[in-house]
Amino acid sequence: MTGKKAGVLNFDRDVLAQAGEGKYSSGEGRRVLWTEDGEAYVVVFERGAVVYGLDSKARAVIRADPSTKLHQVKILPTLAHSGREVLAMSTEDGRILFFDIH
Repeated sequence: MTGKKAGVLNFDRDVLAQAGEGKYSSGEGRRVLWTEDGEAYVVVFERGAVVYGLDSKARAVIRADPSTKLHQVKILPTLAHSGREVLAMSTEDGRILFFDIH
C-alpha cells in the first residue's frame, strides 16, 4: 500500500512560545489527541498543549502554572449532561490538572 500526505501543520512561533517551547526546544509536537466528537484535536508539547479546530487554527493554549514538564495527557469522555470534554494532564511535579477544552 502507498499513502499520500494529506496535509502539514506548521506551528506559529507565537503559539509555540505560549505553549512553553523556548528558543532551544525542538518545537515538535509529542502527542496528538482527538476529541470524542472529532471537531478538535490537541497537540501536546513538552511544557504545554494547544487545542486546534478542524480548520487547524489554534483555539487555546494550555500550560501548567507554575511551568513544568508534562508526562501524560488524556482527553476524558464527555461529561454527562454537560457536553464538555476535559483534558487531564499529569506533570513532572506530581500534579494532575484538568482543563475544559471547549
